[in-house]
Amino acid sequence: CAASRQSVCGLNFGKTEGVAEMEKYLAIAEHMKHTDSVAAGSMFGAKCLKIGGKAYAMFHKGKMVFKLPPDTFPALFELEGVRMFEPMAGGRQMNGWVEVPAIYADRWEPLAYDALRYVRSLLEK
Repeated sequence: CAASRQSVCGLNFGKTEGVAEMEKYLAIAEHMKHTDSVAAGSMFGAKCLKIGGKAYAMFHKGKMVFKLPPDTFPALFELEGVRMFEPMAGGRQMNGWVEVPAIYADRWEPLAYDALRYVRSLLEK
């Protein structure tokens, strides 16, 4: 969709913070919707991508969150700011969900495809 710097597809930002990140997510979502049976949805009030009704990637508060296999965690956790996802601050971590900050936006799309493959493999079991 066409977007101004302060409104991205109907989501309004008081400042331009988060707009570039949302645009990156939307570009990834657009690419992925052409893959298999990927659908856009929502989770915790955030935009997400799903396959077979299961979420595998989500844009949450300017960061991307991915459902990834545990063997990928050590390498990701070497990156500053990457952590297990907690939907509510001080709450419980979501098992298998990793939050990746915008400073690594160049890694979001490859991670989204990794997450898609992982969740698809879980659905096939």
